[in-house]
Amino acid sequence: MRSAAALALVTLASAGPAGAAPSTGVTPANPARADTAWSELCVLRPRAAYGSFAAACSSARRIVNTALGRWADSARWTGTGTHFLYRDSLTFTRGFDGRLYPFFEFRARDPRVRGLEMYFERSTDEGPGVDEVEAALGASGWQRDNWYAADGPDGTNIAWVCREALVHIDAQWDGGDPTDSTYVREPGQSLRIQVVPRPRPDPRIPPRFR
Repeated sequence: MRSAAALALVTLASAGPAGAAPSTGVTPANPARADTAWSELCVLRPRAAYGSFAAACSSARRIVNTALGRWADSARWTGTGTHFLYRDSLTFTRGFDGRLYPFFEFRARDPRVRGLEMYFERSTDEGPGVDEVEAALGASGWQRDNWYAADGPDGTNIAWVCREALVHIDAQWDGGDPTDSTYVREPGQSLRIQVVPRPRPDPRIPPRFR
């Protein structure tokens, strides 16, 4: 990011009247065996639960505003739609030990969901960012979902979940140019955060690993 302004976008999204994540529409064959390494999926058991996706959205809005602190007065909340690419497509690979190892791939398409969007911008390094949002979610009982994790010099991606919702954070900043000693980085940080319904677990996963 080399602009003087930073941008934060939060989307609280739901799908259908029950707020459930859209199905992939495909139920693949189950190649799993008794020795399948299901523990590799890293079962998520978040403490945060709100009873409905709508309530989870309201809580997410409150948590984000708390993380923004005095900057929350500059936030603008509106209703909108968004596309979200879920990473819940169960796939298997065979290890050198002969066992099947499950992992999640991204879906082939990103379904559109309805939701609430928050827009916020600042043009300085002084102010809240991804660290504050993550800390607020963790303190509220949400759990990190590292299947969405990706880090680089100019940003990071991560997801947090409660029982009903998934918060995806796409943070970007100017990480500088290590090949140019004269380069002056731009201050600020941009965030795009989507809160979407948690997908239903794949029925091939044993209940104790969902």
